[in-house]
Amino acid sequence: MILPTLLCAGASFRRVIAPRNLALALVAGAITGLALLGLPAPGLVSSAYQVLVSTLGGLLVLPIVAALPAGDRALGYEQLVGLRPVPSVSLALGRVLGSVVGAALLVLLLGFSARMVAAGRELPREVVGRLASEPEQPPMFRFGIPADLAGPFQLSLAVHVPLRQAGELIIDARRGEGTQRSSHRVRPTRRVVLPVSDMAPQRGDLYLTLRAGDGLVLAAEAPRLEVGRELLGDASLRLPREAALRIALAVLAAVCAACAFHFETALLAGLLALLVPSQQNPSGVLLTSGLLLLFAVMGTALVRRQALP
Repeated sequence: MILPTLLCAGASFRRVIAPRNLALALVAGAITGLALLGLPAPGLVSSAYQVLVSTLGGLLVLPIVAALPAGDRALGYEQLVGLRPVPSVSLALGRVLGSVVGAALLVLLLGFSARMVAAGRELPREVVGRLASEPEQPPMFRFGIPADLAGPFQLSLAVHVPLRQAGELIIDARRGEGTQRSSHRVRPTRRVVLPVSDMAPQRGDLYLTLRAGDGLVLAAEAPRLEVGRELLGDASLRLPREAALRIALAVLAAVCAACAFHFETALLAGLLALLVPSQQNPSGVLLTSGLLLLFAVMGTALVRRQALP
């Protein structure tokens, strides 16, 4: 059973990574990288990278893997193997294994191509503040700053200021044993950027307490502290585990559905699996994968029986 499975897996893998499919993955990755070049913030780049890899990767690999069993059925391959002593389990598992591995390679190639295009761009390195005060006290945010980074830093803060008015914002900074207070007049705007001293030679986390004066309301969004510059590929272009798991389940659903149904039905099954958020529950993933494999084996056996003359 192992040898037929490996032979079928190798054939499916070779068809998935055909030169045309590899070229499509490179082009999709280049498009992803170009789209990321126009985004201003590292957090936005990271979110967009996850969405683009999930969407473009799924749209790339699902039609490819769904077409393999459907194409074999159209060419009479099911009738051919129906006359030979090849177990349906080996045939189904080989198709699934080769398709999943080949699809993973295409998605990795897409992500690598996106990194090659966009990774060299520099973006601000930001640290998000964590609330460290009680609800009844003025908001105090904690910023974890590496000791080797020198200031001054730039504080980005979302505020609400009534039109044609100006509000006052008082910032109490504490780092180590040092403290510092500064006052700023904030004009009508949605986001304000203010300088913050690094309080050298003090080191450690930086605590900022924000006190809003009359005519100024702090937004619920956590403030961000720009502490330097970083390359886009160092922290923002990492293939997310959730996206990889979602694509793998979508590919599995598409291949298993294609073993029993037509191309359109298999493609719809893969798209539905791609749209469903994955919970990353190991037991749920294993149960879903097992049921899909069982469905693929039963579908393969049924199609082989129907193909017999």
